[in-house]
Amino acid sequence: AAVRARHIVAGLVAVGFALCGAVEVSSSVALLANQKDNHAIIDTSWHCDMLVNITSRNRTEDFEIIFMELPQEERAESIMREAFLWGQVAGPILGGCLVWGRSGPSMVFSRAVLSACLASLLVPAAWRGPSHVALRLFQGLCTGATMPAAHMFAMTWFKSNHRSWYFSCYAAVSVGYCLTGWLGTAVVRTFGRDSLCYGLVLLALCWYFAFGRFVKDTPKSYQHDTTAAVIPWGKLLRSVPVWASAVATMGNQWGDATLALGMTKYLKLIYGFSTANDSVLTTLPHIGHFMAALTCGLLVDHVRESKIVSTTTARKLVVYTAHFIPAALLFVAGYAGCQALGAAWLGIAALLVSGTAPAGALAAIADLAPAESPACAAAACALCSTLGAAGLLAANYFVTQALHGSIAGSWRLVFGVASVVLLTTAAVFLALGKGVPQPWIPSVARPRSHDVIYEQDALELDHEDVGVQTEPFVPYSLEDDIESLKNVPRSSSIHSKISVASN
Repeated sequence: AAVRARHIVAGLVAVGFALCGAVEVSSSVALLANQKDNHAIIDTSWHCDMLVNITSRNRTEDFEIIFMELPQEERAESIMREAFLWGQVAGPILGGCLVWGRSGPSMVFSRAVLSACLASLLVPAAWRGPSHVALRLFQGLCTGATMPAAHMFAMTWFKSNHRSWYFSCYAAVSVGYCLTGWLGTAVVRTFGRDSLCYGLVLLALCWYFAFGRFVKDTPKSYQHDTTAAVIPWGKLLRSVPVWASAVATMGNQWGDATLALGMTKYLKLIYGFSTANDSVLTTLPHIGHFMAALTCGLLVDHVRESKIVSTTTARKLVVYTAHFIPAALLFVAGYAGCQALGAAWLGIAALLVSGTAPAGALAAIADLAPAESPACAAAACALCSTLGAAGLLAANYFVTQALHGSIAGSWRLVFGVASVVLLTTAAVFLALGKGVPQPWIPSVARPRSHDVIYEQDALELDHEDVGVQTEPFVPYSLEDDIESLKNVPRSSSIHSKISVASN
């Protein structure tokens, strides 16, 4: 198929999210690149026997492994990661406020990504000091601000049946994790720690100019004024389907955090796998995560366009897959015993399946919003992203404290809690989630215009690149209709004649 304008938009948005992922793990890669991987030093044979013999665990909780003190570099990395996550909690609200104002989604998205990358220039001067923590907080704030803007692109650039694969591009964050861990580690070892920051800024500048050149707020034929929309906050905040999507997003983020942090430490400390940032176990599964997301998005779009199932059913099936299967795999991984390869494959499979999540609860947010109000989708996305980031932060804290802090626990506790969270949040969405537009604004209850797909010239966007075209609701009387019928010019277009005939 020919490359269309919407494909370019989706591709550049995906690269933007990959840069966000690179920013997120850049400090971790720089801190740990030269650290000796001590997985071969730890003798885990005794612990493996304890995992098999459950009765011997009644009076011991793996004290030496669970409560072992973090090395200095890993402790600093944990602090930097937590500061970044705190920024991501506040980021969606900031991005939403900018998008709802005079700033368009293209400006907010591009400048948020660029600002997060440019902040890396200050990292060498602030290395491992209080200023470094503040920079990580700022970078998290910027990357979190991208979500509402990205959702507005979905509403203006993509038809309803073509949005799921676009939302799958959000999973390109995992590609950023993979490439930064693989290439970034080699760059740091070869050219030094600061070279990673400078290389990231150079890539971000190239992407920023390409994004500004090819991506606009809306296609040429989109007639709705996205900056003049009024958001019905009362109805939105009281909407049960919105909160169901937010809860499902939070659960998915909790599961992802457990896989990224808890499962990685589990495979390293218990089974002796190498989990360095450039190891196969740490990098390649993230590529599979993104490919699973893209495949699921395309499949959901095909199912919806073919009308095999309803939109609500499709979204619920995705949430069921992305939550129930990883929950089961995580729970079983805690009882893998001495089956090292089995535990590794369970973790990889859970990470792959969790990649299907963007086509579920996050995509349902765009389904709920009225087509003529992209700002409503951005507002609902800000709420979901905030709750999702909060789940990510809470899971990060719980896993860290359970394994290295004050919470008495074990690997089975960490994986068991993650399984319960995934199952509970999925059940909430399955019971209360929806995938149909909600009557948040008057034009949904009483539409005046119908969806129109305008034909384009050869040099303009083709019809599949154009978003849904609607007009804002304006009260009018019967006298206005009669007067408009009398004043119809002879050269009216076919669309005008159709609208007059319908009146």
